[in-house]
Amino acid sequence: MSFYICLFFLVFIFSFCYTYSVDKNVAVCLKSIVFLLLFIPSALRYGIGTDYENYVNIFYNILNNVDVRTEVGWVLLNKFCISFNLDVQWVFILSTFFTIYYMFKTPKKDFFIVIVLFFCLFYLDSYNITRQGLTMAICWYAYLCFINGKKKKCYLYVIISSLFHTSGLIILLCFLIIDKAKLLNKKVVNILIIGCFLLSYTNILMNIISILLSFTKYGVYLEMLEYYNEQSTGLGSIFTLFIRTIVILILFNTFKYTRNSTENKCILFFLLFLEFSDVVSLDLHMANRVKMLFYLAYIMIMMPFYQQNGDVILKIKKVGFISFFVLYYLLLKLITGANAIIPYQMIKF
Repeated sequence: MSFYICLFFLVFIFSFCYTYSVDKNVAVCLKSIVFLLLFIPSALRYGIGTDYENYVNIFYNILNNVDVRTEVGWVLLNKFCISFNLDVQWVFILSTFFTIYYMFKTPKKDFFIVIVLFFCLFYLDSYNITRQGLTMAICWYAYLCFINGKKKKCYLYVIISSLFHTSGLIILLCFLIIDKAKLLNKKVVNILIIGCFLLSYTNILMNIISILLSFTKYGVYLEMLEYYNEQSTGLGSIFTLFIRTIVILILFNTFKYTRNSTENKCILFFLLFLEFSDVVSLDLHMANRVKMLFYLAYIMIMMPFYQQNGDVILKIKKVGFISFFVLYYLLLKLITGANAIIPYQMIKF
């Protein structure tokens, strides 16, 4: 655990220095250091993460012409490595490179806050759920395209992301909804967030989801709901959902609308999607993977929020929110095990 904590502080310091650096040469050096800090541990990891062996098995199945059930983009990435007689480790090297590459598309002024949240929210998870980590990073770049008016480019990149993990199609649907929707006022958003939370005390959502799943190939998972419910429900789960909901409400009501109405719409709707998926994941354990997609909402809202100028109270709030993400989504994750990525192991040269 100490390895990841040390890594975080190094990334924190160098990304902060990069964002506020003035000299171009120094900036390039600092950004390169941050890239290497994130890239090397992830690219050279070995045997850690509950899904590590699955990725290795996929590689060797493709190598031996055995049919595999995974996304076409991941198959092509594996075949690319095989065609150049590269070892399975190159699958992790390349996927890590592109995950960080697309996060580094973030503008310099926003780099510090985005990379710190990226580390807390899904960098460590990408050691385990590698495909989804790559998908989320590509979706982040697609979001940057979307708020800058490059919507066709956004849709193209989201589709590309779905080639590595099908969940990217959920983000595509979200962008299509946001593109056609009107900007909601804050009162409506508050009511919807609170309404989503109150749904956690009912069976309404679960009944609707059960009906929808019964018409798909995922209907088989309904038989496992009783087991997963025992793992994910109870007073503890409701309490932690309550804490996350309060944080969303405070963060949202502290946030001031930007001049970019598209950015505002994305922030509002992704916060709602995050709260909704958080509630669903209480009853449907497997929805936690979908919920992770909407962690992007935290980065979306913190990016302009961190740029706001204000008094000491606002600065305290900024520190408070960053501290929450570090303590809740990083340290707590490490303490509870972080999907078998502890202890860290690197390949032997």
